[in-house]
Amino acid sequence: MESADLAAMKQMGYIMYSIDPSPHPTTARYLGSFSIYKKGFNDSPPPDGVLNALEIREVNDLESSTNIVKPVEHRIMQLLVGDALRLQYQRKMTRDNGKVETVVFLQYEFLTSNSYYLFTFETYPDQIGKYIPIYDEIAGSFQFLK
Repeated sequence: MESADLAAMKQMGYIMYSIDPSPHPTTARYLGSFSIYKKGFNDSPPPDGVLNALEIREVNDLESSTNIVKPVEHRIMQLLVGDALRLQYQRKMTRDNGKVETVVFLQYEFLTSNSYYLFTFETYPDQIGKYIPIYDEIAGSFQFLK
């Protein structure tokens, strides 16, 4: 079943790749999904400073949402592909079974000359300490092969 958020992103031209090892994400205690979203630019490459503007917009949008636990942690960091915006926040989510859970999202956003990329990792609050180094390593090792 497709969420309204995912349907909206598809309408905006995003391509999504997702890995979710959990056979029953609404009931499993392990949550460790990873998604990559990509959107191509139809015109010229993004101008300098756009990542900082993106950071301001993303943080404001997230912190204005009623299902986000504040504050949203954010910083610009260096990845192999260049500068990236790193966001970490908790979101209250209602699962298919009606249960409300808090899930931690760790996201990395970066731009190339012709595309926008968003890597999203999810886990539970009591597991994030274990997974942050792994998620940082995955995002930090991403590169384009020619």
